[in-house]
Amino acid sequence: MNVSDLIIRCSIRSLRYASFYGGFSYSNELCDFASLTATGNSVIVDGIGGYARSPVNHISIENRLNIHSARSTVAGVQNFQHIGFYVPADLATNGGAGGNDAMLYVNKIGTTHITGATVSLTVDPAHDKLQAGDHLVLINVNPGELKEHPVNDKARANAGVTLSYDFDILIPTSNLNQLWAYLPIDPTVNPETEDFSKGYLAGMSLLSQGLDLISWNDLISWHGLNEADRAAREACCCGYEMFFDMSGGWSRFDTGCHVDMSSLSLIAGVAKYRKFNPGFLTLGAFFEYGTGSYDTDTVFDDFGPVRGSGHIRYYGGGVLGRMDFNAVGRWRSYAETSVRVGGLTNGYYNRDIRDNKGVAASYDASAPYYGVHLGGGKIWDITNKSTLDLYAKYLWTGLGGDAVTLSTGDPVDFQCVNSHRTRLGARYSDVSRRTFRPYIGAAWEYEFAGDARATTYGYALDVPTLRGGTGIGELGVSWKPSTYRGCFVDLGIHGYTGIREGLAANLSVGRNF
Repeated sequence: MNVSDLIIRCSIRSLRYASFYGGFSYSNELCDFASLTATGNSVIVDGIGGYARSPVNHISIENRLNIHSARSTVAGVQNFQHIGFYVPADLATNGGAGGNDAMLYVNKIGTTHITGATVSLTVDPAHDKLQAGDHLVLINVNPGELKEHPVNDKARANAGVTLSYDFDILIPTSNLNQLWAYLPIDPTVNPETEDFSKGYLAGMSLLSQGLDLISWNDLISWHGLNEADRAAREACCCGYEMFFDMSGGWSRFDTGCHVDMSSLSLIAGVAKYRKFNPGFLTLGAFFEYGTGSYDTDTVFDDFGPVRGSGHIRYYGGGVLGRMDFNAVGRWRSYAETSVRVGGLTNGYYNRDIRDNKGVAASYDASAPYYGVHLGGGKIWDITNKSTLDLYAKYLWTGLGGDAVTLSTGDPVDFQCVNSHRTRLGARYSDVSRRTFRPYIGAAWEYEFAGDARATTYGYALDVPTLRGGTGIGELGVSWKPSTYRGCFVDLGIHGYTGIREGLAANLSVGRNF
């Protein structure tokens, strides 16, 4: 008689007289079969008591016993080649107060035969976290002793998707009636979890692009003004300006492996400019919005590639200002700043990181953000037809932290992320034409921070970072049909290489009143 590929799931609290075989279930112990082959079957014990064994002298191959609940009682365990323990949150560490709290109790002498069996474990992520020196009681035989040891003396167990335990499987000399999973070292963080932090770091990448849009803003900066333009501005020195900037593109950020992002950022606002003795002061307020989709890709030697994806949105606003000082000879100086604040949401999903139930890891995070940029430079009137803007800028962006619970039940605490960048650059503008003014520029930017730190159960995840240098090139044209009041448009393209690689297109539209 052959019994194959049968799964028996038990969920009744008390089966005191039943026998469960790997591939066969029968309620009368007096019956015996001379020939029975049981292959590839599973017995899942989930919240029951009872009598579980396979008949002696029968062929039993690749049969599994899976224990899903603590304190199950059986009369015996025999002829299983795989015994899996799914440790629930309520199993006491170190056997509890009496030292006897166990996954499985055996109450009949001589009926436990685990030689030839391989023991495996999975720990509920809600279970109290174990430390070096702790143990879990897997089997407690009373009366009698355990005189057989399973095939393996070590077993790695995952607690959700974030932590791993490297257990020693042993029968302790102090408790010969018990089988333990003993933890000789503290748990380790699964290296794949670094991808969670990369997803969170993607939010900082999008916010940095939004600050770039503000710091590149040409509608209130009046780059490349010649003397005729300054005279025109003096004639309407108490004017207002409405402006709208949009930037979209694709970028790849080197974070250890990489994060790819397609994004769109918008700002809209109003500015007022006024003549003062030192020069022109421009003050403005703006609303900003950004959205982006990203993909993370990390390759591990032991696990292969891990790929995540997500979507980010942010909303906020701020103020900005610029002071253009009066010319001294052929040189004109300026200083600028902006302050922004808002909120960001980030939805992350990873199809490659799953728990023992097959649930893919995901989270939804939200956090406030802040930003400041300071800059200054000098514009050199090379001739009446061309100018050169030499500038330096400092850009800071802060993204608040958030504590999330993964879809798998694991807690992850993301810490605040800070970005500190400096940018040195030059822009050449052709101002020979009244209507169209082409320009070209280059800059070098360096990120001094950009680390995404996170913990799970107090243990640190690996830290991806945006730290490093990026070269920037720009090419564009401004269209200003009227020297005095009216509309104006700026269209530019930025290319990036280094820590950030990619291309972005910028469109700026404004009107003077």
